[in-house]
Amino acid sequence: MADLQSGKTLAQVASSTSGKTTAGLIAALVAHETTEINAAVTAGKLTRAQADARIADLTARFTEMVDNTRPAGGPGRPGGGHRA
Repeated sequence: MADLQSGKTLAQVASSTSGKTTAGLIAALVAHETTEINAAVTAGKLTRAQADARIADLTARFTEMVDNTRPAGGPGRPGGGHRA
């Protein structure tokens, strides 16, 4: 957490962690989110078409996320927060 607070990206943290890579982090995030989306289809919360559309851009979204620093502040603080 201190690395992220000091301005490092998730990619930089992953790359500097023994046995971890940026690609591995992205793959893990995509796999987890894909599982969550597929569970939403099974639960009837999303259609297969909706799920496929969300899954299609996961790699690009997570790549952008890990390659950029987080907003200043964080949830509940100026400059941070959750997406609507």
